[in-house]
Amino acid sequence: MRRIKSQILSNKRLSKELYLINFTSEKIEEDLLPGNFLHILVSSSLDPFLRRPFSIFDISEGTISVLYRVIGKGTYIMKDLRKGDEIDIIGPLGNSYPIDNSNNVYCIAGGTGIASIHFLIKYIKQNQTNKQITLCWGAKTIHEFILMNEFQSISDKITFSTEDGSYGNEGLITDFLPIFKDNSVIYACGPDGMLHILKKKPIDLPMFFSVEKRMACGVGVCLGCAVKMNNDTYKYTCIDGPVFNANELKYE
Repeated sequence: MRRIKSQILSNKRLSKELYLINFTSEKIEEDLLPGNFLHILVSSSLDPFLRRPFSIFDISEGTISVLYRVIGKGTYIMKDLRKGDEIDIIGPLGNSYPIDNSNNVYCIAGGTGIASIHFLIKYIKQNQTNKQITLCWGAKTIHEFILMNEFQSISDKITFSTEDGSYGNEGLITDFLPIFKDNSVIYACGPDGMLHILKKKPIDLPMFFSVEKRMACGVGVCLGCAVKMNNDTYKYTCIDGPVFNANELKYE
């Protein structure tokens, strides 16, 4: 974990609410793994005071990419950052997806959970080229499917769904999962509701969830990102996660 000042290279609007920001990755690129996150201070002022956690969308040739949705004050400020501006970053934080020797990889993404999944798929494709990767991607509307050519180039098969029926299957992505093959592993990142549904399904395969939680400190001090375990204890997304074995998590 390091704290660095990073220079913005670009900040591109991809849809009504989604942006992709690229910045220099000096000193931390070699330490980043799929599932890690960054804690970003979006302004040099005291408002907003707290950092924001962001999954890593991609790393490439000295550049880190972060996909974000404009939903609050911090990301509203972030969308106006321009090339040459500096941001204060702490990272990498959190753990990473465990990558095993399974032949088949199923990645399930909802909303901006696609950011974490993109980095994971690209990493696997670069390091274990023999694996077959199926992406199941759900969104509210067609406009949230961004960089489609990129995803099609790194995935062997993709299933899409939208809640409004504007693209792919109509409904939740958890209603359109494939028949999972043996010797497979499942990775998922998205809203709690999606993960809850997945957890209830009779799936007898290794399954790992990257959990999305609000957090203030990012280092286990504030205890604001607690997740409940099956043994009724709690772990913290920032230091124990964000990736957990789905069997360990308790949804009520």
